[in-house]
Amino acid sequence: MKKFLSKLVMVVLILTLSIGISSVAYAYDDADVISVNEQYLDSWNSTDFSQYLQDAAMSEESLTQFTNWQALKDQLGTFSAIDQTVVNEADGVITAITTATFENGKLAFTITYDTATVESSGAMAGILSLDAASATTSGGSPNMAKAGMNILMGMGIVFTVLILISFVISLMKYIPKMLENSSNSKELPSDDNYVDKNVVISAPVKEENLVNDCELVAVITAAIMATEAGNVTPGGFVVRSIRRRR
Repeated sequence: MKKFLSKLVMVVLILTLSIGISSVAYAYDDADVISVNEQYLDSWNSTDFSQYLQDAAMSEESLTQFTNWQALKDQLGTFSAIDQTVVNEADGVITAITTATFENGKLAFTITYDTATVESSGAMAGILSLDAASATTSGGSPNMAKAGMNILMGMGIVFTVLILISFVISLMKYIPKMLENSSNSKELPSDDNYVDKNVVISAPVKEENLVNDCELVAVITAAIMATEAGNVTPGGFVVRSIRRRR
């Protein structure tokens, strides 16, 4: 019975140790990932990629990558210092971005790792991809910088449109005055030659000068003298003109 109990205790101990070992094997350390990132960045800085561009056996994808990397190195200039390394894990992939400062700008050095491989065999064995690109801000990727610029541009456009709308609304108070002035100018034209259609202009009366009609003058004079007999002295009444009544 004692032998059986001793064997049972040994089995339990073995199972406990195996569970503990497996839990340790499947936990990765950020420091390991950061160390590998910085080692590869040092290697990238010290490599002259132009010497590989003439290799006929190189794949087209590698040739394009090496060409871009060499152009980026020439643009950045001399290496200065590593700023920081940010490690994130999602969907079984570890992404580590190391930001470094160079003479003419900043570099975002990105390495992706397979989480399961890193947990079982270390970061060096779990590398999936490696890329280097220009970074505009310390500790941030180019995509984040572009997103920030897009947000700022969008906000600037919105505020500009709001200011323009506010200006247009402020001008609307002058519209009634403009309409009133326009109506007044139509009712009272300033033209001196303007003629009111409601004013009736009487036609001038044409006077007929009958002085030269001697016979008619003589007859009318005689009739007046006969009517006013005794009241008019001879030669005291002379007809100067005759106007016809209408």
